[in-house]
Amino acid sequence: MTGVQTCALPIYKLMEQARQFGVQGDADQALATWKEALAIAPNDPQVQNSLGMAYFIHGDVAEALEHLRQAIRINPQFAEGHYNLGMSLLHLGHPDQALPELEADVTLEPRDASGEEAVAVVSDELGNSSEALDHWRKALAIEPRRSSALVGLAWLLATTPDPALRNGPEAVALA
Repeated sequence: MTGVQTCALPIYKLMEQARQFGVQGDADQALATWKEALAIAPNDPQVQNSLGMAYFIHGDVAEALEHLRQAIRINPQFAEGHYNLGMSLLHLGHPDQALPELEADVTLEPRDASGEEAVAVVSDELGNSSEALDHWRKALAIEPRRSSALVGLAWLLATTPDPALRNGPEAVALA
């Protein structure tokens, strides 16, 4: 047991240091520390995921996407990796590529209100208001007082071009 603790301790220390640098706003040091962690644990999906996000913050999109995808290759059940890859792709203007990743996130983490919101946004952006409506409602079922979900659902109900889904009174009540 001591050998396992000895091997794991350096990586956990580095991961915590990298997170702290990120919280403090020191993106350069966070990136450098995540790179150190990768040298010790290249097959750790959390390290790959976090390094990918650090690269994304630095604007190195290609490197970011490679590490985010690697995290999912290592562990296809890693919901956070799917979410971060999906949100990165959405941010880059690729909602069609983002949707399957975000759907994987909410399948793996059915209580993820942020993931449900993201699927709602992407679904609406892709023209599927009905699907978006379902995911806004799921986000609210998970967190009934979530203001972003209340606003998103209200906006969709008030502005959808689909008259079967439009519901002004409900939109006003939610707003």
